[in-house]
Amino acid sequence: MNTKERQIIECLQKAAAHFQTNSLSCRQYKSYRSKYAPDLLSASTIGKRWGKWSIAIEKAGLHTGHRTLPRCTRCGKRYTRQDSEQGYCPPCSMIRQTVTSHALQQIRYFSREMIILALQAAAGSERTSLTLSEYRRFVRKQTTGQYASSSTICNRFSSWKAALQAAGLNEPPSIQKLSKSPYTTELLLKTLRTAAEQVDGTLTTPKFSQLYQRPSVTVIRNRFGGWNEALQAAGLYTTESLNSRQEVLQKT
Repeated sequence: MNTKERQIIECLQKAAAHFQTNSLSCRQYKSYRSKYAPDLLSASTIGKRWGKWSIAIEKAGLHTGHRTLPRCTRCGKRYTRQDSEQGYCPPCSMIRQTVTSHALQQIRYFSREMIILALQAAAGSERTSLTLSEYRRFVRKQTTGQYASSSTICNRFSSWKAALQAAGLNEPPSIQKLSKSPYTTELLLKTLRTAAEQVDGTLTTPKFSQLYQRPSVTVIRNRFGGWNEALQAAGLYTTESLNSRQEVLQKT
């Protein structure tokens, strides 16, 4: 250790002795020097000697007086442990809790009895029929996860018509007319699933039309009230749901 380094160590130890502690922060040293010992080496000079203030403090047998804060495993920022999930800062912890809650809602089990009650609630006491689009609008107005999605219902009962029958409801007249089509609902759903296996990503109308001329996209849209509704009834991802799923996976 050369003379310069010994001088630095003496400056640090003298400042620490003033505060009667074995720790010394850069701010404490600057305060001590400006008030009591202006002739001491500046904090910047001390820091430059070893590259870091913390190294100079260690050389003097002291420590910085700052506890090392943990880093968030998601964003990398340091955070205090108080009121935070272990391993995550408060903002990221909140995101994780939101994502977890959403994921649990998505995998919630709905029994046949729960689905029947949901259909009857959506139809109301004065109606005897219910379309898939009407049910979707009803669900959007409720608390997230309170009712089964239309795709869950179609998968559980094999078809929307079967679900309505189980709930004591009928298909609207417009749907009944469409039912006279040579394409049954089950056949349309099977065709959609088969087509989805042959394409990359979400099954769009252009991709479907390249694979099948019959049944047409129009027939499918009319049967289910829309293309996205048809995909969901078949248990397939729409562009919107696929983007939401990717966002959930990236946050977790």
